[in-house]
Amino acid sequence: MFFIIIFFIIVFFIFISIVSLKVSKDETFDAYKRRRPDLVRNGSVKCAKCGGTSIWMKQVARSVFGTKYAHTCRNCGTKLYYSNS
Repeated sequence: MFFIIIFFIIVFFIFISIVSLKVSKDETFDAYKRRRPDLVRNGSVKCAKCGGTSIWMKQVARSVFGTKYAHTCRNCGTKLYYSNS
């Protein structure tokens, strides 16, 4: 019985790790580019809120399956889109 409980705990944590890394189709760079084509040009991305061009990748989730990043404007702190590595 003890081993069954340990097994389910391990499966639960693996499931949570995988789910937390998922990026929905509405949160990707391609979706941001489709919604705001005027803000993504010539390899440059601008913030939709303040127009800032200083965008940084902030790690928001990490597991053995990869890392999820939020691409955030350094000027106003708005999260523009998410990516995985």
